[in-house]
Amino acid sequence: MFEYRLIPTVFSQDAAKALSRMAAERGETLWISIKVDTGMSRIGFAAGKEAVEAACAIAALPSLKIHGMFTHFACADEDPSPSMDRQLDLFLDTARQIRQRGVEIPLLHTANSPATLLHQKTHLDAVRPGDILYGLDPVDDDLWHSMEFKEVVTWETYVAHVKTVPAGTSVGYGATFTTDKDTVIATIPVGFADGYRRHLSNKGCVYINGCKAPIIGRVCMDQFMVDASDVPGIKPGDRVELLGEHFGILDMANMLDLNVDEVVTGISKRVPRVYAE
Repeated sequence: MFEYRLIPTVFSQDAAKALSRMAAERGETLWISIKVDTGMSRIGFAAGKEAVEAACAIAALPSLKIHGMFTHFACADEDPSPSMDRQLDLFLDTARQIRQRGVEIPLLHTANSPATLLHQKTHLDAVRPGDILYGLDPVDDDLWHSMEFKEVVTWETYVAHVKTVPAGTSVGYGATFTTDKDTVIATIPVGFADGYRRHLSNKGCVYINGCKAPIIGRVCMDQFMVDASDVPGIKPGDRVELLGEHFGILDMANMLDLNVDEVVTGISKRVPRVYAE
């Protein structure tokens, strides 16, 4: 925190006291941000008296300065959202009471990604986008498509093996798929240990050289198979798009009845990351 001048979130007085001691020992001043719980029931000082008294006590600690105060909405993806309105009113009333006690709070912020998009009154001094920085959908799908955001995450691999099998050949664990014609099978070296969901078995798809190839059989721990009969000239080493231009994160989320965050955070650490500007 001190080396990179980070601003920690504080939601207990014990933590604030510990940070105060650390800062004093270093002879430095640490900026902090106070979290207020207005209805999410996750972390934070309860809005109202508890948060007011805590903020005043923290403001009196040596070597700390309050940079800002924030809360988090539970239902900001709804429009209208009575729940969000109640949370916003609680937060603003709490901030007003704290300031009346003479405690300075330079920055108030409440707007997560959906609130940033849907509820301008929540913008206050700053907004706090998360999903939308990565082109991930936090709101109604139709509204999202109209906004023309682009997903920035792609997941790619390669073809590990290619073979042709006759009709009547079973594929994968449990023999849950049987070919009904001569079929070109491509083996893809990705599985559920990489975060590629087993529930995509027999219903997901990939794109190989831009051509669609449906998953056949169960997704294994480290591999899965696709029907690549419609991919001309397929060979080992060809590029495989798991998530990207043709089949996006939102597409996979809808297919699996998940939200977009579950898809991307489920990609395991053993998948190499490549960052591009």
